[in-house]
Amino acid sequence: MRVHQFMKMLLAGLILTSTTAPSNSLLGDEIPTDAMKNFSRGMSRSHVGMSHFDRNPLPAPMPEISDVSLDQHGALHGTFVNSGGLPQAGILVIARQDKLNPLTARTDAKGDFQLAGLKSGNWNITVGSKTSWVRVWGADVAPPAAKSSLLLTGEVLANPTAPVMRGQSPDGSLLAAFDTGTLFSVGAGVAGITLGVIGISEASEANDQANSASASAALANDEAAALRDQLNALSPTVSAQTSQLSIQSDQISTLSTTLNEIRATLN
Repeated sequence: MRVHQFMKMLLAGLILTSTTAPSNSLLGDEIPTDAMKNFSRGMSRSHVGMSHFDRNPLPAPMPEISDVSLDQHGALHGTFVNSGGLPQAGILVIARQDKLNPLTARTDAKGDFQLAGLKSGNWNITVGSKTSWVRVWGADVAPPAAKSSLLLTGEVLANPTAPVMRGQSPDGSLLAAFDTGTLFSVGAGVAGITLGVIGISEASEANDQANSASASAALANDEAAALRDQLNALSPTVSAQTSQLSIQSDQISTLSTTLNEIRATLN
């Protein structure tokens, strides 16, 4: 019974999560299509790994990395255009690397941008809906194949001041793959499941207390029955003693009468 109740609570929480979560956006925050695809692929692989008891885990796809060289002043240059090849102005550009604070810039009227302060190594560059991995080289050590400028093609997000990149936030967390509504819905579902578990636990505790009280009542009933049996066993003995006392009382009464007669004769 408790398992059935728990499963009902769990199903209710999951239904709440799935029915209240928005499909892609809420309050103007959009999730890029490639981020949702990557997240769906990751969830599918997690499901496959679980169904096979993780005996045959699928390898994670390696991101494509472009080699880009910095200029003589240590700045990275790039251009952002839409799918039609038109430059996009005023778009926020974010560069991230490990735990470092993200570096930002904005595209100009020609779609060009310049990021200063980058160090050599792998960086994640996000512009609009486009996210790319680049390997940054210093101008004096860059290989011949390294590009002097980065060309990115993508679409402008509805809220360009809060771009989302492949399920990562500036601190590298997974939460940025979801908007506020999705996180709220998941939290509500988890809260529902938690409350269900707490309710089942409290009901179980109350049931245990009721069972304990019932056992105590049964024990008291058994003790009362035993005492009643003892009284019933003593009843014949009490009756016999009562009869004897009655006979002795009659004898005393007879003796008293005889003594009175003797006393009267003597007088």
